[in-house]
Amino acid sequence: MKHTKFFTLAAVSAAMLLTQGCCNSHEHHRTGDLPAVSRCSLTDSTWSLDLTSLSGVKENAEKPEKAVTLILGKGGKVHGCAGVNNYFGTAEITEDGCKLKFSPLGCTMMAGRGLDYETAFLKTLATVDSYEIAGGRLLLKSNGKVVAVLNNAKK
Repeated sequence: MKHTKFFTLAAVSAAMLLTQGCCNSHEHHRTGDLPAVSRCSLTDSTWSLDLTSLSGVKENAEKPEKAVTLILGKGGKVHGCAGVNNYFGTAEITEDGCKLKFSPLGCTMMAGRGLDYETAFLKTLATVDSYEIAGGRLLLKSNGKVVAVLNNAKK
């Protein structure tokens, strides 16, 4: 019985530590209906764009057939699907301070449904200067404003 209480207490303590703020930041933001900031891995995770969070897309634009994804690997390697084409490049990631800056990205050059979303997404990535992780979502920011929201797409 004593061991059960100890393990329960340890599990609750671990859960509390894991839900503390992002990147040692003292700021705890709320974005719309998102819960307060929680810690999870930025790198080696696949993130999927919430299309409704992206601005700069025509109202009647065709949605992409493929999910718009972002994968940030070790060493700043970046790749994913922009909806039609695959993109790749590097990013400068500073987890201590939540800074994120994408280098100019390369991209394949195919045609298909969703090019308006793809163009807007790639332009948005070029403006990103920081990030926040909240409620399993990656919030990409430019000048303190959220410019895209991506969901953690569990592998």
